[in-house]
Amino acid sequence: MEQIGIVMKTNGDRATVSVARASACEGCHRHAEGCTACSLLGGDTRHTATVSNPIGAKEGDLVQIYAPEGRILFYAALVFLFPILLAAAAYLLASAFLGDNLLAVGLLTAGGFLLAFLIVYIVSVAVSKKAPIAGIVKVINNKRDGEE
Repeated sequence: MEQIGIVMKTNGDRATVSVARASACEGCHRHAEGCTACSLLGGDTRHTATVSNPIGAKEGDLVQIYAPEGRILFYAALVFLFPILLAAAAYLLASAFLGDNLLAVGLLTAGGFLLAFLIVYIVSVAVSKKAPIAGIVKVINNKRDGEE
């Protein structure tokens, strides 16, 4: 997956880049009122990401960023599918062992759902300490080109 972004800040071999939201949000702001999903997410059409900066891009540079699609899909599945699957597994186990005790089954199902988010958070923290999955592969427009 490739995206275009602007380097906001650099820190060693990493950079903070401002990128447009992914294709799911493309076109929704053609209408004056925008879309409900973006409004719920704060209404911002851009977000920041920390990426590797092996080519030494500087603040203000317009850059091309690449991230392997397989890893992006894995993390998306972890965030969106894992909580549902763990809640379903908790429900099935609780139903099998507790039978008609609906309150206990409901609480254990909710507990499984919340446990999944705790696991996702722990994985997120561990992954953020490693090298970023995305990296700058090309400087498209160097901010220093126009200065002189």
